[in-house]
Amino acid sequence: MERDSPRLLLAGPTRRRLRPATVLALMFLLPIIAPMTTVSAQLQFRADDFGILSKLDEVLDEREARIDDISVITEANQALDQVRLEVRESDAGDPLSRLDDALDGVTMQPTAAPPVMHPDPYDMMLNPDNHPDEWANNMWGTLLTADNFIVWVHYRSRGGVEHDAYEEIDYAESAFIFGLIGLVSGDDPLLHEVDVDGDGNEDVRVGLTVAIDEQDGWGLEGNPATTLWVEPAIEFTVVAIDPNDSLWGDIELLEVTLMKQFAYSLTPLSQGESYVWVIDSRFTMTPEDFSFEVGIERLWFDIAGAGGSFLTALLTGILGPEDGDNEILIAAIAAPYAIHIDNVGQTDCPSHYDPETEYHLPSHLHPCMVAVGFGYIHFQEPDNAGGRPIEEIAYIDLAIHPVEEAVVLPEVIDLVLRNDKLLTSGMGIAGEGGLDTIEYYADERCDLHLHFHEDRSNQSASPSEPYGNITDSLGWLRGMPSGTLSQQEISRVFRQVGSESSPELPGQMPSRLSAILAIKNFTRDQSNNADDDSLPVNPSEAPQTLIVFQSTQSITEIDYISWFMRSGAPEDHRRLRIHGQNLPTALVLYGTFELSGGSNAGEVLENQQSDPLSRLLDATILNLVDVFLDVGTIVNSIPESIVGIIGGDGSGTGTGGELHIVMFDDISASRQPMAVGRLRLELGSSPHPVGS
Repeated sequence: MERDSPRLLLAGPTRRRLRPATVLALMFLLPIIAPMTTVSAQLQFRADDFGILSKLDEVLDEREARIDDISVITEANQALDQVRLEVRESDAGDPLSRLDDALDGVTMQPTAAPPVMHPDPYDMMLNPDNHPDEWANNMWGTLLTADNFIVWVHYRSRGGVEHDAYEEIDYAESAFIFGLIGLVSGDDPLLHEVDVDGDGNEDVRVGLTVAIDEQDGWGLEGNPATTLWVEPAIEFTVVAIDPNDSLWGDIELLEVTLMKQFAYSLTPLSQGESYVWVIDSRFTMTPEDFSFEVGIERLWFDIAGAGGSFLTALLTGILGPEDGDNEILIAAIAAPYAIHIDNVGQTDCPSHYDPETEYHLPSHLHPCMVAVGFGYIHFQEPDNAGGRPIEEIAYIDLAIHPVEEAVVLPEVIDLVLRNDKLLTSGMGIAGEGGLDTIEYYADERCDLHLHFHEDRSNQSASPSEPYGNITDSLGWLRGMPSGTLSQQEISRVFRQVGSESSPELPGQMPSRLSAILAIKNFTRDQSNNADDDSLPVNPSEAPQTLIVFQSTQSITEIDYISWFMRSGAPEDHRRLRIHGQNLPTALVLYGTFELSGGSNAGEVLENQQSDPLSRLLDATILNLVDVFLDVGTIVNSIPESIVGIIGGDGSGTGTGGELHIVMFDDISASRQPMAVGRLRLELGSSPHPVGS
């Protein structure tokens, strides 16, 4: 059958004239009728089919009759008058008026990471345009020499005069040989004199050494001995030669940095990947007597390939590392790392420092500061043009400032980084990998400014795996506590996290603590924990994860901001801010979540071109930064844990769970609740509103 074009015929014994309103109604019916044309060549409706059109006409007639009825108009106006009577100006008593208060001060918070402000040594190595003139030809040549390192000094006066200087130091023939002599004689490290202002006179002594306690700092294992263990301390020293020199009266900033390069795959005929590690220090006053020391809990050397006695083998290893018959290798490194800052000569702020007007300045512009930092840059193999692409960079920078209204700094700051991934009860015995602590002690309250950076966006284990991430974290810790917790309080913190005694406790129990943050993933705990109901959480009935914080005094403020970019992609980012004021002196957080660390402490990259003590320093810097990266990974896992808990019980994106926070004055059996002044968390991957 040939299909006709769609049409609508009104057939019947009589034809009716359609009202305009009826025509309009038919127009609305057409979309319903039109599909029917696909199944019939001709579709016809009679006027009395279903009675639809007749009823439609009746309704329209009734509407015309009523629309002008005065009674309808009167009734409608009466209803509208009731509405008009309810219209009034809102006042402070109305619920809607509170919306203005809630929105007062609300702004949109961007979450994209700002440009990174690297410390000067990293900025110079990453950006050739920022190299000082004398570095262009000399610095890289020095760093490419396996057994040499550089002391770089930057001086700036309050009058704006700036000067850069550097000293090239032979690695094997100076500090480390003297450090070995110090093992027997206890002598001070060799100090290298550097002119900081270019007047031809040396102004500071800079030293670096490895010291080992001659009483119980080393020992041999095996029969015959195949393993040497040591408990070394690496010390970096800066001392002014003449504190009364006129240049110190005009000082605005002095930066003293030590850098060393090593390649772990270097061969005589080719160059492979390489590292440059950095120890950095900054002062806004005369550095009369400053030292920064890193003590290692225990390190094992494999001396099975060394000939002769231990001392002969070690000396031969230092002076002739190319001799394969006397090979000494690093077997393992165990945390904790004890970082000791001796600031006894720089406790007084400069006389021109005004705490009323300059206290809140940014850290890098603050007139009263002592700072220390360490980290490394990992370079790929040289490209065809001789350039060295960046594989990864990681560092931590810590600046010490006075508390509000004060003009003094601490004499001593101790910071211990502890984890149980590698225990000290035997050579490289693996631990549970569930405990991380940050332990702090100071003899004077102070403000700390922290800058932590990790960029592994150019690093991937294989072409099929994603690239690494970028993390940049900045934070103020104001009003840090001083003094120490009692030994009983310290023991209870470690009992709470199931690590009160060996072997679960890596290293020795600390003897003094102003504050401790302990993080324990009990899902990795293989030991029986104490049954103690007097603790906030009974360790024998432990949750998945437990975090304990305790301090001698309330921390005035913590303001920590961290930006994270997955695989280095700016569009795949998030921002985390943790802000607290007047914190309680004890806080316990626990629940059904897991905070996981990432790095493996104790993994060592061997530098086959250097002597054993040189390898020790190389491995220490890399492993120490990796311990910080481990803590950074834990912080970065907080957002996933929060989203997992609040996202639902399996029906949504989250897995559901529990999160508990309890706050006390301490964690003793007689503890009392203690309120927090302010605690807020901002987490977002796109601009979001934030309020006061």
